[in-house]
Amino acid sequence: VRIGLRQHWNVIGHNTIARWIANILEDACPTPEWVVGTDQSTTVDDRNEPRPDLDVARTLHIARSPFPITDASLVGEVVSPNSALRDTETTRGLYARARVPAYWIVVPDEEKGAISLAELRLDGRQYRYATHYTGEIFYTDHPWPVTVDLPELSHRWNRLLELSG
Repeated sequence: VRIGLRQHWNVIGHNTIARWIANILEDACPTPEWVVGTDQSTTVDDRNEPRPDLDVARTLHIARSPFPITDASLVGEVVSPNSALRDTETTRGLYARARVPAYWIVVPDEEKGAISLAELRLDGRQYRYATHYTGEIFYTDHPWPVTVDLPELSHRWNRLLELSG
């Protein structure tokens, strides 16, 4: 039963962490021009329709699915054990080719009960680390000034992990 709970937790925990970060981004949003979403279908080209775990897109696409990734200012992926390569490499290249200005990689460490985040910014046709994986308080000015208290999120996540058994 514990194994089943952990597998279920991976899905719920993954979505919970994406929602927490999306809520922080949304609360800091200074303009109605942008909307923050989670798990939204995007169009890159005829063969690629990724669903980033979180995104910042122009509000004019709020009722459109999929929306064109070229109108995203930020995309983010919460890494799951079964999607680590896809989240850290494959989709990174896809979003860079689509010229999305910023890419966040969020890594929950279930053993440590900690969450870390890397911010990558587009530099030409590839991403470069603006912030390498950190578990500290994270601040960025893109897509707007926002602070993500990763120690607090880690504390919340660790409490949920403890309750899940």
